Formats: sequence, C-alpha cells, structure tokens
Amino acid sequence: MEDQIAGNRGGVLLVNLHLYEVGIMQNNLCKQLCQNTNSQLHDVLLFCFSAEFNKHNSAVILVGAYAFRCIIRSAEAECFFFFGTALQQLSLLARATRFSSSLFLVMNVIYKTEFLVTLRRSKEKPYYKMSKQRLQSKVAIVTGGAGGIGAEAVRIFIENGASVVIADMKDELGHKYATSFGSEKVSYHHCDVRNEKHVEETVAFAVEKYGSLDILFSNAGIAGPLSSILTFDLNEFDNTMVVNLRGAAAFIKHAARVMVERKTRGSIICTASVAGSFAGCAGHDYTASKHALIGLVRSTCSELGAYGIRVNSISPYAVATPLSCEALDMKDSEVEAAGHALGNLHGITLKASHIAEAALFLASDESAYISGDNLIVDGGFSVVNRGLPSIKN
Repeated sequence: MEDQIAGNRGGVLLVNLHLYEVGIMQNNLCKQLCQNTNSQLHDVLLFCFSAEFNKHNSAVILVGAYAFRCIIRSAEAECFFFFGTALQQLSLLARATRFSSSLFLVMNVIYKTEFLVTLRRSKEKPYYKMSKQRLQSKVAIVTGGAGGIGAEAVRIFIENGASVVIADMKDELGHKYATSFGSEKVSYHHCDVRNEKHVEETVAFAVEKYGSLDILFSNAGIAGPLSSILTFDLNEFDNTMVVNLRGAAAFIKHAARVMVERKTRGSIICTASVAGSFAGCAGHDYTASKHALIGLVRSTCSELGAYGIRVNSISPYAVATPLSCEALDMKDSEVEAAGHALGNLHGITLKASHIAEAALFLASDESAYISGDNLIVDGGFSVVNRGLPSIKN
C-alpha cells in the first residue's frame, strides 16, 4: 500500500496505518461515495495533490470531507486549513514541525484535487492503545463511590488494573456495587467523612487489605440548600463545609501520611466544581465550599510536592447524578436538558463517566508532572461570555 501511494505524483498524505485500511480512487467517485449512506466507509477523505512541490518543506495535511464537511484533521501536526467547496475549490495550506512515529507516511504538498482517499477502520487495535492497564497494581480509595461520579470512577479504575476501596455511607448500595464486580480487587468500607476517625480507619483498611495506597479520589460531597443569603441557615452552611471541605482535608491528611511514610509518589484528586471558580451557578454554601476546596488543593500541593505527591482537583459542569437531581428536584433528563440550554459545547451530553475519565488521567502516570491544577470539565462553559451573542444581535 505504501508503494501504491508513493507512486502518485507530488502529494500530501498523513495516515495512521494502524488505524485505517487505505485505498485511493479517482475523484469522480467522490460525490457518489460521500452521498451514499449505505457505504461501508466510515471516513471519506479528500486529498489535493500538486505536481510541483518543494521537497525541503515538511508540509503535510489530513483533511476529511464527508457530505462536503471537514471532519478530520491531524493531531500530530501544526496544521492550518483554508477549506473551500469540495471538488470545486480546495485550497489548503498545512505546515508540520515534526513526526515522532514511523507509523505515519508523509508526502509533500497540496493544490489540485486529483484523488479521493478512502479510509476504513481497521480491525487492528489502535496504535495508541495502552499495552498495560493505566493503574496496574495501584491501590485507590474513592469516597462517595457508591453512586454518581464516584461509582463511575470505581468502575474505570478497576478496569484499568487498580484495587479500589469504596468509601461511602450508603452501606447497602455500596456493598451491592462492590460485590457486582465479582472481584477481590474491590471492597466497600463504611465511612462518614465528617468523622475523622472513620477517615483514618478507611485509609488503614485500604493499606491492610491491599498493601499500599497510591490514589485518593476525594469525591464525597453534598449540594446544600439553594437559599437566599437573606434567609441563610448557618447550620446548613456548617454542614456543607464540614462534608465538602473538612472531609476532604481529613482524607488528604491521612492519605498523605501513609504516602509519605511509605515513600509513595501518590496522586490525590478532589472533586470540586465550576462553582468553585465563579459565582451564580449554585447555592452560597456549596459555592463557598468548592472555592475553599480548590484553595486547599493548591495549598497542600505546595507542601506535598516535596514528597513526590501530586494534588489536583476536577471541576465538573452540570452532571446528572443522584446528588444533583435530588438537590434540584429534577430528573436526569431535566438536568441534562438544563445543561444543554446553558452550556457551550453542543453535540454531546456531559456524563459522570467523563468526569471519571478525567480522574483516571490525573490518577495515572500520564499526568506525572501535573500538580496543583484544577481540571475544568465544562465544555468551555466557564470561559465563554454567554451574553455576547445577544449584544451582537
């Protein structure tokens, strides 16, 4: 296949050969294939080729056209696109700095449409598939692990080779969830994060059961009431702060003690919120607790870095979990609909699994030099001025 592609005069082609089976056809088939909804082709890519090119320029491009829409670009290159109507006007300019993998076939530059390149997903596993599980032989505690984001994190951590202790107050639900895996690599332990003794015992249980502690995902929390500051209940405020902030502080304290004592370069992750970065999207006590939690993460990061321990937080946007649905008195679908209405990123619904995947990244060695960060998972919600379109109009 490489010889076949290389035989075409002066072109640009960047193809991950582990991901795709590659074929080349004349461009008069383009419209037919692009409009054929029964086609077995998963991706249809339109390439431009030029008879004249400078061999010294490392110009490459990967442009996708399906129903005449750009669908694919190269993640490996610094690419700049000027994309006109397919088969009528296609003027592309692409520039790449370097390629680190021999899996890519690179050839020259673009100008005139001559070939349709079709790609079909190969049965072969993607080249970026991890050869081993990302949390192999690691031990994790997940607080609030019986439901919502915590339950998704437990599942994903186990799938990636970790042994996990589910720490929660919902004993029946927690035991049932732990036993559903049918594995000794997951256990349930009752823990009320408001009680430091419970926290200490949970950490000790994890170490005794599995021999170490590498990851703490401090995820337990409550939403608190949505009340006016004029009628603020300070007892409710205290309870929210105790659960969301003091509980996290207690777990960081006891988990870090074990990690320092055992010289474990561990990862501590706390679930914060977009409400911890700005105001107006949650109750006063919840907003205050999450602002404070992000501050705690940054402060403990500054101390624990000396021991090789990383501390980070994740700030989700609106996720339909039992916690959020109960706090808002809404169904899952209603929470998701509200998130869509106010959100920035369309075409996808934020799920608890997306937050758990972010936790997996921060727990794994892939984030080995990331500490003190607040990873915001909100599809751009917190950085976009939603009022600007109305100003323009």
